[in-house]
Amino acid sequence: MYTVKLNVTNALGFCSIEQKQIQIEAQKITINLDIDPDTLNLKSKGKWITAYIELPEGYNISDIDVSSILLNGTIPMDPNAPTAIGDYDNDGIPDLMVKFNRTSVCEFILSKGIMFGNVTLTVSGKLINEIEFEGCDTIRVRMPGDINMDGKVDMKDISILCRAFGSYPGHSRWNPTADENEDNKIDIFDIALTCRNYGKIYK
Repeated sequence: MYTVKLNVTNALGFCSIEQKQIQIEAQKITINLDIDPDTLNLKSKGKWITAYIELPEGYNISDIDVSSILLNGTIPMDPNAPTAIGDYDNDGIPDLMVKFNRTSVCEFILSKGIMFGNVTLTVSGKLINEIEFEGCDTIRVRMPGDINMDGKVDMKDISILCRAFGSYPGHSRWNPTADENEDNKIDIFDIALTCRNYGKIYK
């Protein structure tokens, strides 16, 4: 809502100033958004959640006011994390990489009572000319040991781990969801962490 002053001339030729309030709809553009990781362990020890922002044609990625960026309207980007303009998805369109504190994001999701399944996250912000932008991406979330994300830790999760055992990124059996400690290899430590949570039911 904005207040404007109008010069008004009445029928007798006298000029006066009137104040009127008018509603102006803010312009908003939709961005392409990719959030990494695709599957998030809500109790992981990682530092950040990464978001890649791509503006529609006709807008300059350098015009984003980085300080205005929020995740789900509440979590600011981490000012201590690196940012970069590049082409993450190799589509020829520049994108902006920003990062959010992983603990803050996980606590936000858990505060909604969500422990496994799909979660849609929204990133919003402004350009330097005050034009707003917004975009969404859906990721999967899980709790420790719940590798198949069905809300419980059982033999199905152990089986998935065993099939991926000994693998690493690029390996034919690599399964990043089974990398319980997120060290880019599936080994006895991942099995130990899953077994430690065996029998747990998340609701």
